[in-house]
Amino acid sequence: MRRWGDVHAGGESCAHAGEGVTLEQLHHCLSVLITLSIETVTRDMIQKTWQEIEFRLDVSRATNGAHIEMY
Repeated sequence: MRRWGDVHAGGESCAHAGEGVTLEQLHHCLSVLITLSIETVTRDMIQKTWQEIEFRLDVSRATNGAHIEMY
């Protein structure tokens, strides 16, 4: 997993985000981190998430929508 210090913007590490890093550099760091995070999502992860959603909807239907806890 990558962290701020692993991403570089304009020659500066994002680990120093509070130390004079411009908004453009911060934007770049965030963009890189988000892209890297999204690239780690696998088809299997998406399928399991969808199965969990379907299961919760089935439970809701079976209980006539009595209560679903969202978190």
